[in-house]
Amino acid sequence: MRALAAVALLLLASCQPDVIGRSPSEVKAEERQCKADGGKFAPGGLSGAKICFRSTKDAGQSCSDSLDCQSLCLQTEIVGKGQCAPVAPMFGCLDILEGGEPVTLCID
Repeated sequence: MRALAAVALLLLASCQPDVIGRSPSEVKAEERQCKADGGKFAPGGLSGAKICFRSTKDAGQSCSDSLDCQSLCLQTEIVGKGQCAPVAPMFGCLDILEGGEPVTLCID
């Protein structure tokens, strides 16, 4: 009887949405699509929810604004010069360029 209760509890837990409200089947579908697209499905942000991280095609290219990039324009040591980020999305506090001006952007 205890074994049956334990199995029922595990099955019930596997039906629960993740921290951002996605069902287990939605998460699995997103993971399959992510991997098919060459991405990496991993925890991201403060929530720890699994999301798809994709490499950007313009990684390392010069930029002065995030509009120049698939992801963000990361500030380099040279004032007013940036490089396109290697991955999207990005999390944490990042020094980026917007309109050639340095800005600190914090993303969860």
